[in-house]
Parts: sequence; C-alpha cells; structure tokens
Amino acid sequence: MVPGPLAGHDDSNYAECEDFMAKSIMIVDHSAPSRRTLRNLLTQNGEWVISAEAVDGNDAIEKARHLHLDFIVLDFCMPHMDGLETAHKLKNICPTTSIVMLTTFNDRILEEKAYKAGISWVLSKDDSHKIIDFARILLRTDRYPALTS
Repeated sequence: MVPGPLAGHDDSNYAECEDFMAKSIMIVDHSAPSRRTLRNLLTQNGEWVISAEAVDGNDAIEKARHLHLDFIVLDFCMPHMDGLETAHKLKNICPTTSIVMLTTFNDRILEEKAYKAGISWVLSKDDSHKIIDFARILLRTDRYPALTS
C-alpha cells in the first residue's frame, strides 16, 4: 500500500486538513499597479497566499505548470494573448482552478465567451474591490458537500 499524504494517520481526516491549507492564488495582469492593488486586497485574508504574479498569458501558463493553484485573477486585455485564450489554456493545465476575469468592457458576448473558456466569473475592473467576495465564494471548501449514504 502506498502511504497517503498523512502517512501513519487516518486518511479519512485528510479532507478536513485540506480545509485548513492556505489557498493558492495567481494574479495575471500586465499592469504593475493593478497587480499591487489586487495583491493588497487578496492578502487581507490570512487563509490565502499569492503564489504567483504574471505579466501576461504566456507568463501565467508557464507559472501554472509548476504550481497548484486554487484561484486565478485574470485581466482580459493583455499583450500577446488576451484573457480568453489564456483562460482556455490555463483550464487545460489546471481544470479545477477557479478563474475570475477582470475587464473594462461591459459586453454580454464577451461574458458568454469567457464562460465557455472556463472562466468562473467576469467582473468589471471598476468593481475589482469585489474580488474578495468572489474569492470567498469560489474558494469555499464546502461548495460540494460530500454525499452521504
């Protein structure tokens, strides 16, 4: 038998331990001031860790390959690769990671494309202070309660 993550301990409690592990976040935005603002907002919660910051989609994809991310804040308008293409590629690398895309555009078609790309929520940059609320919702460990028999 291969030892579990808590070798020598009752693995049935492992799910409970995951609840206490810090949630890993990556911020993807070409603007340093925007990344700083988001970092300041997200680090207010002691249960979250900013594991990476990326300046564009290519940078985000490279970093995502080496990290276990729980949550990504992604700008739509970036050089080299927009947020939609980046999200699609990120979802191939980390399919269970929640992604919130920030945009200055208020466009229903863009939102539909974002959801098809695997983005969990689209948020206006004007409302970026609300990222805390969306992170709390999307990082909840009890979103999918265990089935009981």
